[in-house]
Amino acid sequence: MGSKRVRGGVRTVVEMTPDLLASIVNLPLGSPDSAVLLTGLSNKDAESTRIVRNARRVLDALSQGPQKLTEKTRQLNRRFVRAMFEQLELDEAFVEIRRGWRLLDEDQVWPLAALRHVMQIAGLLRVLHGRVLITKRGQQFRDPERAGDLHRLLFETYFLRYNIAATDRYPEDSVMQEHLAFTLFRFGTLLREPMPLVDFADRLPHDEDVWMGNAAFSEFGFDPDWQLHGALTRRILEPLVDFGMLSSRAGVPAKDRRIAALREDTDRRWSITPLFDRFVALSIGEQVVGLGNVLVQAPASAERMVPADERMSVRESVAAFSHQLSGGDPAMEQMLSAHLMMLELAGAAPFLSASSGSKTPVERAIAEIPRLMTMARDVDANKSRAVEATVIAAVFASYVSWCVQVGQARHEVGARAMVSLERWLPGDVVADIRSSLN
Repeated sequence: MGSKRVRGGVRTVVEMTPDLLASIVNLPLGSPDSAVLLTGLSNKDAESTRIVRNARRVLDALSQGPQKLTEKTRQLNRRFVRAMFEQLELDEAFVEIRRGWRLLDEDQVWPLAALRHVMQIAGLLRVLHGRVLITKRGQQFRDPERAGDLHRLLFETYFLRYNIAATDRYPEDSVMQEHLAFTLFRFGTLLREPMPLVDFADRLPHDEDVWMGNAAFSEFGFDPDWQLHGALTRRILEPLVDFGMLSSRAGVPAKDRRIAALREDTDRRWSITPLFDRFVALSIGEQVVGLGNVLVQAPASAERMVPADERMSVRESVAAFSHQLSGGDPAMEQMLSAHLMMLELAGAAPFLSASSGSKTPVERAIAEIPRLMTMARDVDANKSRAVEATVIAAVFASYVSWCVQVGQARHEVGARAMVSLERWLPGDVVADIRSSLN
């Protein structure tokens, strides 16, 4: 920990260390030893957030009397849903789509459904004899003097106890929810300036196997990672907007709403708000430090991507790598190309060099390496397969390192692939390749 002189005084600056990073990654938010700390908001700040205002509107409505749930689906009745749809502060585009609908079910107004269930988990509401009731605790939290407490209670309940995937149809991903501490850390260090989701989605915690992209989507103008981006937006980004932690500036929407629902809005920029730094901080020893004061050193190779007109297709990169590494030996060059053939096939568009969504074709092929290596899971039962898997892993690792070094892949894409290859490689090989990545 150090200090840096700034206008008006001295600012504490924290340099990222392996131990601090391990604490952020491995300890869940809310645990006593977690380095990521929720400091809470004042009542005035909390009142400025949409989540607190909406929660209070639901509490006020239910304080007038319980609301019956439907017998078949156990959802809020349509009359109450319609009333809440008119009263709650919801995204304008969301409201515009549903404004003319004659009937509205609770699951069609999913922000209301999520809020209702979060409030039940938090003990503000309960269900009795098929009706939703406000509890004694819920009555207490209607008090404006409890706004800060209400904000924190809803935040911790939503992200730590509620299933954030409950109201969407994207695949389940436990990693996305379990590592919220690291996600908040990423936001606090990355989103100081507005940034599109395609630039940071890969850097947020998620299970890569769940969201393995389909490169064929790129042929039709869709980002192959659109499901991951949609889930991150629905489960984390938009809720953080409601909690006052993030803001976004939308781009120009597609004219066709069906297309707009699928195509990644690459012009939309996300950034943290002043409330973020008042609510999230790092606890280091006896000091509390804002995330804006964390010094994160990027790897030396992290910003070496070549210009778009110099990017290779998968086939071109495999040919260039094999030729260079073989040192002019035709047999070695053929062997390397043969082992990397499966990467060409995995890339789905081996001849294209244009980016497909948030990844270039080379990066998309590299991202497939974990899936390709699963074919060698039974190596313990067959010694010859173990040798073959080690050779393939070594070739893949060398190719990944080369792509990062020559600017054909971003560092984080290569590093993620390297993690999946480590189990197949001797420790000294892993160390050598990791050194070359940095």
